[in-house]
Amino acid sequence: MSLLDDLGDYLTSGSTGVTGTDIFLGRMPDTPAACTSIAETGGMAPEHAMSTGPGNAVLERPRVQVLARATTYAAAKTRIKIAEGLLDGLRPRTINGIQYHFASAVQPPFLLQYDVNERPVLAQNFEIHKARSTG
Repeated sequence: MSLLDDLGDYLTSGSTGVTGTDIFLGRMPDTPAACTSIAETGGMAPEHAMSTGPGNAVLERPRVQVLARATTYAAAKTRIKIAEGLLDGLRPRTINGIQYHFASAVQPPFLLQYDVNERPVLAQNFEIHKARSTG
């Protein structure tokens, strides 16, 4: 499993308002009109313990961007706020066997663009602190 798989699973678990049919990993297709997307972006340097040596970081700090699109600005804002409510301030938990220590918003949600169909696309970036993984 990858970071995107883990976060996609987390965002669609329970009654979050995001379903597995309207969340996309690493891309945002033209349809459906209302959807959420998660993509990896440039993260921060990994953290090493004094005895781990090269290539053996104990903590990864990737960043992701969440995009929310809908037919109205208000609906897109509702979608991005659901993701923000789940990710900003995330406390320690294990997702698909990987320990996630913390996540925080890098900035508030913002209007990224209107797509070719004039639908608003809002974005928000998050920094994740997680145990080292191979995915």
